[in-house]
Amino acid sequence: AQKATLERGMAYNVEFRICLDDGSVHWVNSRGNVLCDSHGKPLVLSGITMDVTDRKQTELALQQTEEKYRSIFENAADGIFQTTSDGNYLSANPALARIYGYDTPAALIANLSHHIEQQLYVEPGRRQKFTDLINQHGSVTDFESRVYRADGSIIWIAENARMVCDRKGNLLHHEGIVKDITERKRAAEEL
Repeated sequence: AQKATLERGMAYNVEFRICLDDGSVHWVNSRGNVLCDSHGKPLVLSGITMDVTDRKQTELALQQTEEKYRSIFENAADGIFQTTSDGNYLSANPALARIYGYDTPAALIANLSHHIEQQLYVEPGRRQKFTDLINQHGSVTDFESRVYRADGSIIWIAENARMVCDRKGNLLHHEGIVKDITERKRAAEEL
């Protein structure tokens, strides 16, 4: 990096590990540039090297946490979602796509965003009831509804959801889980 800086006048910015005398390994960031004369001949190479071990450890911990929660999200048996209050899907996991009969979360998001009231809930006004309850109480538990799957068939679901707000109390989105309770409803009807 420093050679390229001297030869081409390019700034350098690299990170690498070093081993200290005590055997500990540290990450450092080295950056610098070259000052040239009016003919482009390098005069001075200047730079700084900083210990960035704490930042690297934090980045690694964050990456591991993200991977863990991504795995939970992707492999959960229940549907997981985030929607805006007006019904725009922000995220959905593969289980929710399967419950609603879509091949992928992206297909679910593309087909249902802004159309939840008309394309998902069988009972007119059901989404509004859900929204009213969550706005009044901050959350909804075991909200049972009949919904249309992608192929037009009807299933029963139970939703648990809550409002997610910023520090000032402004609504950011709704998030929650969906369970397919069709078999439980059929068994109850048979009894």
